Amino acid sequence: GPPVMVQVEFKVVSIGEIKEAEMVYSMDIFFRQWWYDPRFAHNFSKPFTMAADATQLFWTPDTYFWNVKNAKYHRVTRENMRVMINPDGKIYFSTRITITAQCDMDLRLYPMDIQYCPLIIESYAHTRSDVDYTWKGGDDQGVEIVSKEMAQFEFIGANTYTKAQTNSKGSFASLRAEFTFKRRVAYFITATYMPAMILVILSWCTFWIHRNAVPARVTLSITTILTTILLTSSTNGSMPKVSYSKAIDYFLMTSLGFIFMSLLEYILV
Repeated sequence: GPPVMVQVEFKVVSIGEIKEAEMVYSMDIFFRQWWYDPRFAHNFSKPFTMAADATQLFWTPDTYFWNVKNAKYHRVTRENMRVMINPDGKIYFSTRITITAQCDMDLRLYPMDIQYCPLIIESYAHTRSDVDYTWKGGDDQGVEIVSKEMAQFEFIGANTYTKAQTNSKGSFASLRAEFTFKRRVAYFITATYMPAMILVILSWCTFWIHRNAVPARVTLSITTILTTILLTSSTNGSMPKVSYSKAIDYFLMTSLGFIFMSLLEYILV
């Protein structure tokens, strides 16, 4: 027979922390699915509604999140789940989930970077000939955002796509939601860029110290060099050990170069 058509949408209640070191992000969502099961058609004028885990009662689509590393259902004060069975056999199943998903980040422009974090939905066991997925209301209306507030990032938007994943087991329907986050730079201006600029200017003060005041000039130069190295280490302390340099690394290395050249000027001249 024809495949079971499953319509999907989710409401993002809140967006959690984005962890660059682990390359993951988290969010709290209401995950909703609709599908038809003619066995549940009834003659009542109103749909049946119950707060229960549908997976323990009857057949439900084996939907899973392809790139999720950790997930949990909310069960306070009881299961945050809702099942609605309409007279024509259409079933609505909603549940609240907190997920932590993988996000492959490109940090070359850090901290002026923009990250694109996906959330991919597929059927675990059934191919498109058995179960097919579509976004509820079309590709442009599958994701609803309730709260966009984040501490370190600015939420730009969410785009949804529909495609098929093909492997040795067959062709599987796949839905992809891509969230765009732009990092806020204000914190790094006050915590990194301004201190580094002050250290460079401070190192230039050696030009006005008498050339015979060797301890003063050398101490000032060495102190600013060590402080810049410490600032670089603290900046990269919470970052993954990537094999490429980031924008902030180039800035700090340039600052260190200016400071070192002020010391070199005293040695050579």
